Amino acid sequence: MLLNTVDRCTDSDDEMWVYSASTLERDYPKKISSMGLPSDLHRIDAAYSFYKSKKTYLFAGNQFWRYNEAKKKMDPGFPKFIADSWTAVPDDIDAALSLTSDGHSYFFKDSHYLKMDDSTLKIVKVGEVKKDWLRC
Repeated sequence: MLLNTVDRCTDSDDEMWVYSASTLERDYPKKISSMGLPSDLHRIDAAYSFYKSKKTYLFAGNQFWRYNEAKKKMDPGFPKFIADSWTAVPDDIDAALSLTSDGHSYFFKDSHYLKMDDSTLKIVKVGEVKKDWLRC
């Protein structure tokens, strides 16, 4: 699986490294285009694995792609604009994650985050990272 079992995925220019714990996965680094992304795309802003759909979403600028974990390839019909599919999620996000333990997903941009209910796919909170996550 691309990100479901991966603790960290980093990118630099047009390459990515995938780690499981502190071990670099075999055959990495590799070009991000090897996943079916456009060869002129040089950076992924955030990668988000949604446990309910078994899909991994890759965000770059104002667009996103959806990677099918079962088929090990990009789903057809992408990229799509973030604004057209993700209500209230801003362009150029910094990070995204899903916490299966609390049924929510989180999208981070600058000093703020959005909390999405995984059942309804609605944003239920907009908060400050410093206050709510770092407790300062």
